[in-house]
Amino acid sequence: MLRLALAKKGWRRLWGSEKRKVAVTVELLLEVYAVLDVTSWDDLVLVTATSTAFGFLMRSAEYSRKGTSPDPEKCLRVEHVVCALGGSDCHAPRGVDCDEVVVFHPGAKNDWLGQGSSANIYADPGGSPLCVVRLFNLMRRAKPNYFRLQPAWKASCLLYTSPSP
Repeated sequence: MLRLALAKKGWRRLWGSEKRKVAVTVELLLEVYAVLDVTSWDDLVLVTATSTAFGFLMRSAEYSRKGTSPDPEKCLRVEHVVCALGGSDCHAPRGVDCDEVVVFHPGAKNDWLGQGSSANIYADPGGSPLCVVRLFNLMRRAKPNYFRLQPAWKASCLLYTSPSP
């Protein structure tokens, strides 16, 4: 039986599995963006989540809920996101668009020391609809107090208003 198992493993390695993952591309994200209405909070959260995951190379458990509740160690929280202006370490003032989004990953996949990691993205001067900074600015305009220090600060960052999107 060992030879059969080795032969099957070799076959899978050479020919791949039957369920191939679809690689995410900018074109695929633009297709998703085209069918969503960013004036709706849930659609805005969805496109922001997918663009943030793409831009920051996140796994699904790092920005969304997987199961009944978010993973407390990995899931992106409001306190982990800073919408900065001019390279500052704090949020841009209310009503002013930020030009940089900084994300802290306390349980990052590349963090073997347990210190966490941070990454940032600057605004796209070309005005791409998938620009993470633009989408976070839209979220800040839609709900101005969403990224402020409050009891919900430890809440998951990208939450829908309805239970199922």
